[in-house]
Amino acid sequence: MGVRLEIIQIIAIVVIVAIVMNINLKSTATASTSPSRELAFTDTTLIEVTTKQREGIAHAAYGTRDNGILTLKQITYHNAQESRMRAKIGVFQGESIYLEGNVSLSQREGLSFTTEQAVYYKKDQRIEVITPFVAHYRNNTLTGASMQYDMQKEQIDAQKVKAVIRMGEDPVAKRRESEKSS
Repeated sequence: MGVRLEIIQIIAIVVIVAIVMNINLKSTATASTSPSRELAFTDTTLIEVTTKQREGIAHAAYGTRDNGILTLKQITYHNAQESRMRAKIGVFQGESIYLEGNVSLSQREGLSFTTEQAVYYKKDQRIEVITPFVAHYRNNTLTGASMQYDMQKEQIDAQKVKAVIRMGEDPVAKRRESEKSS
């Protein structure tokens, strides 16, 4: 009643094959479900610089980098031209920043606007607003369906515009005059 050597070899081969297949299946399952997140951070300031100048500063409450795309929540972004942009979410992709949720821009010269979605093209220094907006400049109010604002030319191109224009004293010019005299 001895156990034959062939039966022991067959059982050993079946056990080894089962173990190897189980290990391979677990390894591939682990590799396919691994997260793509490269980086996560909270309460951070990011500074973009070149060899010549500071390009921009971004403050964020929370941010991640996934597959090379930087996403910031509760973002405040200052560019080199003293413009401040705020949004609930900002996505940095290439030379553009996609802003979404309660987007606002304010400039030192007095222009400000609010909208829900906008794209800031850093290289061109241009903002494209793709949802209805309300803009204010000095005493004037401008509303519309969408707009493009060129920061270098200080030019707004808007669609379906309604405007309230108030003639009279310019508060920005008045402030500049008082700064010059002091």
